[in-house]
Amino acid sequence: MYYVYCHTCLPNQKKYIGITKRKPQRRWQAGFSRPYGKSGYNPELKSDYNKFGKDNFKSEVLFIVETLEEANNLEKRLIAILRTYREGFGYNWTEGGDCWTPSEETKQRRRQTFEERWGGVGLASQEIRLKVDETNKERYGSVYPLANPEIRAKADATMIERHGAIRIMQTEAGKENYRQQLAANGNSRIVQNVETGEIFISLAAAAEWAGLTRGDHIGDCLRGKRYHSGRIPEGYPMAGKRASWYQITYEEYLEIKSSQENSIN
Repeated sequence: MYYVYCHTCLPNQKKYIGITKRKPQRRWQAGFSRPYGKSGYNPELKSDYNKFGKDNFKSEVLFIVETLEEANNLEKRLIAILRTYREGFGYNWTEGGDCWTPSEETKQRRRQTFEERWGGVGLASQEIRLKVDETNKERYGSVYPLANPEIRAKADATMIERHGAIRIMQTEAGKENYRQQLAANGNSRIVQNVETGEIFISLAAAAEWAGLTRGDHIGDCLRGKRYHSGRIPEGYPMAGKRASWYQITYEEYLEIKSSQENSIN
């Protein structure tokens, strides 16, 4: 069972849409327990939580569904409708629909890394937490590195210099790289347009190309529920005609891509 939830900051009405398989209250408590999280991601949400306090945040479950696919689809729709991916409207860093469950192999690698680095698994023990805090103090002068305005400004400047934006996912290169990773890990469906032969490494990318707001209808084509979804864009001989789709594997995608590159060379 999966929960699709929403955090709302009451003073500025900015929202965050998320998915969890854990009991929502426990997930929310873990998410807000440390100002910047164990990886430092989503500092905007955690910064506002610290600034306005718990009483100024409203957390609620919007939907309860059985499968991860349903949860991903709902998350993506809600982020698009509420515009929580846009700066000034919300705290989401991606367009949603990209939640995945780590494999046992991945979980084992994480356990091993924690054991090697901190002498234990996870941040549950007080001893390990103190080690992490002490390391951050030595390196950054603060338990929470991004809470230091100097370090935050430096990190933002570095991101702008390297990627052209504070958030990598705001850049086309960042989005493309992220989609590539999802496809390689088997967490994204790669589709090819029948009429033009164009290949897309996610339903979101295919939907954008075909003038759709989301990839659900293309997914229906893959499941045989629809014959067409979207239309061929301008610049193609069949521009304006309805588009049809089929799914290919990541290996097939790499083979086609390699073939196309060789033909260009």
